[in-house]
Amino acid sequence: MDIPKFMRGILPNSGHVPGYTVAAPHPGKITGPAHPGFEAVQGKIAGEGYSKAAAGAILANATRNASAAAKRKNPRLKKVKTKK
Repeated sequence: MDIPKFMRGILPNSGHVPGYTVAAPHPGKITGPAHPGFEAVQGKIAGEGYSKAAAGAILANATRNASAAAKRKNPRLKKVKTKK
């Protein structure tokens, strides 16, 4: 079977695309690398010289201001509460 050029790296045994995985429930669908998690991202921001609390506030603000497309792609972004 000759695999079309655009399918190479998607199908099993056709050459793996580094950094991407094939989603199990939908064979052939490409998903990006897994998100490291909000605590890991907060720690990364804190590593740039901010306190852990300030890093959390920066991340929460960026999450609240995420685009509609980003929220469709990752619905968990909608769970971040707005400031009171």
